[in-house]
Amino acid sequence: MAEQGSGGAYTRTPGWTLSPYDDLSHAFVFVREPITVLVLDRLTLLALELCTGHSWDTAVERFAEITARDPESSQARTKFRQLARELERQRLIARTEVAA
Repeated sequence: MAEQGSGGAYTRTPGWTLSPYDDLSHAFVFVREPITVLVLDRLTLLALELCTGHSWDTAVERFAEITARDPESSQARTKFRQLARELERQRLIARTEVAA
Protein backbone atom coordinates (compact mmCIF):
# COMPACT_ATOMS: atom_id res chain seq x y z
CA MET A 1 0.00 0.00 0.00
CA ALA A 2 1.49 3.30 -1.02
CA GLU A 3 1.00 6.02 1.54
CA GLN A 4 -1.91 8.27 0.76
CA GLY A 5 -1.26 11.95 0.26
CA SER A 6 -3.45 14.98 0.76
CA GLY A 7 -6.94 14.27 -0.46
CA GLY A 8 -6.47 10.50 -0.46
CA ALA A 9 -8.92 8.46 1.55
CA TYR A 10 -10.33 5.02 2.18
CA THR A 11 -13.87 3.74 2.16
CA ARG A 12 -15.39 0.72 3.85
CA THR A 13 -15.93 -2.21 1.54
CA PRO A 14 -19.34 -3.90 1.34
CA GLY A 15 -20.09 -7.35 2.73
CA TRP A 16 -19.33 -7.02 6.42
CA THR A 17 -20.89 -5.75 9.64
CA LEU A 18 -19.12 -4.13 12.58
CA SER A 19 -20.28 -4.83 16.13
CA PRO A 20 -18.19 -2.93 18.71
CA TYR A 21 -18.14 -3.80 22.39
CA ASP A 22 -19.98 -1.26 24.55
CA ASP A 23 -16.68 0.07 25.92
CA LEU A 24 -15.11 0.17 22.41
CA SER A 25 -12.19 -1.96 23.62
CA HIS A 26 -12.73 -4.42 20.75
CA ALA A 27 -15.15 -5.06 17.93
CA PHE A 28 -16.43 -8.09 16.08
CA VAL A 29 -16.43 -7.98 12.29
CA PHE A 30 -18.84 -10.41 10.64
CA VAL A 31 -17.86 -11.05 7.00
CA ARG A 32 -20.44 -12.63 4.67
CA GLU A 33 -18.16 -14.04 1.93
CA PRO A 34 -16.30 -16.13 2.90
CA ILE A 35 -18.04 -16.46 6.25
CA THR A 36 -15.54 -15.12 8.77
CA VAL A 37 -15.51 -13.47 12.17
CA LEU A 38 -12.65 -11.09 12.98
CA VAL A 39 -11.92 -9.35 16.26
CA LEU A 40 -10.44 -5.85 16.08
CA ASP A 41 -8.59 -4.39 19.05
CA ARG A 42 -9.04 -0.80 20.21
CA LEU A 43 -6.27 0.67 18.02
CA THR A 44 -7.38 -1.17 14.89
CA LEU A 45 -10.96 -0.05 15.47
CA LEU A 46 -9.75 3.54 15.87
CA ALA A 47 -7.70 3.28 12.67
CA LEU A 48 -10.73 1.90 10.81
CA GLU A 49 -12.92 4.77 11.94
CA LEU A 50 -10.31 7.43 11.19
CA CYS A 51 -9.19 6.20 7.77
CA THR A 52 -12.77 5.82 6.52
CA GLY A 53 -13.96 9.12 7.92
CA HIS A 54 -11.13 11.48 7.06
CA SER A 55 -8.51 12.17 4.41
CA TRP A 56 -5.31 10.16 4.86
CA ASP A 57 -3.29 13.10 6.21
CA THR A 58 -6.01 14.06 8.70
CA ALA A 59 -6.46 10.44 9.81
CA VAL A 60 -2.72 10.04 10.47
CA GLU A 61 -2.61 13.30 12.43
CA ARG A 62 -5.70 12.42 14.52
CA PHE A 63 -4.37 8.93 15.27
CA ALA A 64 -1.06 10.39 16.47
CA GLU A 65 -2.84 12.99 18.61
CA ILE A 66 -5.08 10.38 20.24
CA THR A 67 -2.56 7.61 20.81
CA ALA A 68 0.84 9.22 21.33
CA ARG A 69 2.29 11.26 24.12
CA ASP A 70 4.26 13.03 21.40
CA PRO A 71 2.01 13.49 18.34
CA GLU A 72 5.05 14.56 16.30
CA SER A 73 6.69 11.17 16.86
CA SER A 74 6.92 8.92 13.83
CA GLN A 75 6.08 5.84 15.93
CA ALA A 76 2.31 6.53 16.02
CA ARG A 77 2.29 7.36 12.32
CA THR A 78 4.09 4.11 11.50
CA LYS A 79 1.61 2.16 13.62
CA PHE A 80 -1.32 3.79 11.81
CA ARG A 81 0.15 2.87 8.42
CA GLN A 82 0.57 -0.74 9.59
CA LEU A 83 -3.01 -0.92 10.82
CA ALA A 84 -4.38 0.60 7.61
CA ARG A 85 -2.39 -1.92 5.55
CA GLU A 86 -3.81 -4.77 7.63
CA LEU A 87 -7.38 -3.47 7.25
CA GLU A 88 -6.84 -3.22 3.51
CA ARG A 89 -5.34 -6.74 3.40
CA GLN A 90 -8.40 -8.07 5.23
CA ARG A 91 -10.54 -6.28 2.60
CA LEU A 92 -12.38 -4.16 5.16
CA ILE A 93 -11.30 -0.93 3.47
CA ALA A 94 -10.36 0.11 -0.06
CA ARG A 95 -8.68 3.21 -1.43
CA THR A 96 -10.97 5.74 -3.00
CA GLU A 97 -10.07 7.37 -6.27
CA VAL A 98 -9.52 11.09 -5.94
CA ALA A 99 -10.71 13.22 -8.84
CA ALA A 100 -8.00 15.47 -10.26
